[in-house]
Amino acid sequence: MESIKQEICRLIQGQLDEVDQTDTEDLLGKSLIDDLGFDSIQLVDLIFSLEEKYGLQITDMGSFLESLKSVQELVAYIEERKGQ
Repeated sequence: MESIKQEICRLIQGQLDEVDQTDTEDLLGKSLIDDLGFDSIQLVDLIFSLEEKYGLQITDMGSFLESLKSVQELVAYIEERKGQ
């Protein structure tokens, strides 16, 4: 069974072909926008996927996206909301 960290990294890798070979630990320190090149549509799509997968609802999407600095922060947020 995959951990939340592995699942989130797999979702990110699925959206960006150029990071398919990046391992989970390398991906964690990267910025979704600056390092991985996510645009706003990709970010929203990723967040919607995570909300659906983990049964979460992020009410202030704009503030949430602005506060994310790295993949690790996204993982920590999901883990905290899921109580893991």
